Formats: sequence, structure tokens, C-alpha cells
Amino acid sequence: MKDPRDQIISAIDVNAIRIRNPARFIFFCGGSVSNAPDVEPPTSMRDLCIRWLKKNASTTFEKICLAEKISERVKDHVYKRDPIYTNLIDLETDLAKLADLIVLIVESPGSIAELGAFSVVDDTRKKIQVFIREERFNADSFITLGPVRYLQVNNRGSVRAYWWATKSRDNDVIEHEACSEIVQDICQDIIKADVSSPASDTFNK
Repeated sequence: MKDPRDQIISAIDVNAIRIRNPARFIFFCGGSVSNAPDVEPPTSMRDLCIRWLKKNASTTFEKICLAEKISERVKDHVYKRDPIYTNLIDLETDLAKLADLIVLIVESPGSIAELGAFSVVDDTRKKIQVFIREERFNADSFITLGPVRYLQVNNRGSVRAYWWATKSRDNDVIEHEACSEIVQDICQDIIKADVSSPASDTFNK
């Protein structure tokens, strides 16, 4: 008598398997976020977007996961002997792979590093939405000619350039009072990307 398990296994179409993440979340990367939003003005576009989403789009806001919140919890375990993660790039890349959507606002050294890391990994590149200042987007820099151009070729529509006011030309600290319209446009793009993100993914053999 044939083992019924063999028949069951042979009947499975691996190419048709879908993997569903039970904990749906948005991995939101970018500039610094205030720990006291009630008393401190936002200094980054990410901070301003988070505040706008909290007030105007609670469903999307509740899905947001900030990398630094998790990093703070596990950083003491990163550099110990025989750690699971030897660096924060591997940790953040694994978190990003689990996310339904990666939102990355290019406005800080850390977000530039994340842009480079996430753009070249298949599992993160296909779910990323990048927002970048027009001034930086139009510059002939490695950021634009490297990871941004790579995303434009390999994941069309994943990069959006917006103009927003900063304290100075060489500073990414925003003039938040001059960004009220831009933040709405960016957040509407985030909401659309959230709504259209698939609830499951193909099984990677």
C-alpha cells in the first residue's frame, strides 16, 4: 500500500502556494521622530507624515512600525558573543522582508543607507515606496544615479520626488509650516500603496 503522505505531497503545486503574514505592518523609515510630539515641532518629513496619518488616517497609522523602536529593544543583543544579528542592517532587512509595505523617506544618513540596502534585495525592492526631495532627486549624485535609478528600472513607480521646504539647502530639517500641502500628497500616496499592497506573497522555493 502506498504511503498517502506521498500522494498528498505530489499533489501540492508549490508554484501556487501563497504565504500570508498574520501581522500586517508598514515599515516606515526616514528622518528622526520626536518622542514628544505634543510639545516639539516635527523636524523631518517622516515625523510630519506620521502625525498627519495619526490624525487623518488611523487605519494606516496603526500599521506603522518604526525601525528604531525595535532596534532599541535588541541593540544590546547585537554585539554580544554569538548574537543572532551581528549588525543592524541584517536586522532591518529581515524586518523589511516581513512588512507588507516599506515606506522610505530619503532625508537622513540612516535612510540613505536603508535605501541602498533595500533596493538591491528582491524581497524588499518589490514592496518599497521611496519619497525624495526634488533637489536631491535632480542632483547627479550616487544616491540618484545608484539606488534610485536602480529602483526606477527594476520597480517602476516606486520612487516619487516632491519639493518640500527645509531650513537650509544643505540641511534636511524641514520647515514644517510650509509643508502642509506636500505632507497631504505624500500621505495620500502612502495610503494608496497600503491599500494596494498584497495580503500574501508567493512561496520562495
